[in-house]
Amino acid sequence: MHPRKASQLATFDKMSRTYDEMMRAELSRAVRPDRYGLLRSVSAVISLPIVTFGALMSDVSYALTARTSDDDWERAFPTRRDSEPPPIEG
Repeated sequence: MHPRKASQLATFDKMSRTYDEMMRAELSRAVRPDRYGLLRSVSAVISLPIVTFGALMSDVSYALTARTSDDDWERAFPTRRDSEPPPIEG
């Protein structure tokens, strides 16, 4: 496996664990208004779908990155100078 790909997958794995912890904490706050207070529980209910969507996008990114070939990570992308259009004469 290409080192940059392995590094990116490790980053996505770390993000996934972070999202799991955030979802667990928000769910705990949402179902325990007696412990955390009503305002905090309502804000947890509102933020839980947002955190869940972020976790889903992180998992999709991991899956797509894992499917790439090592050749894709070896590509040399054009520099800015190479990608500029030719000057207009006239």
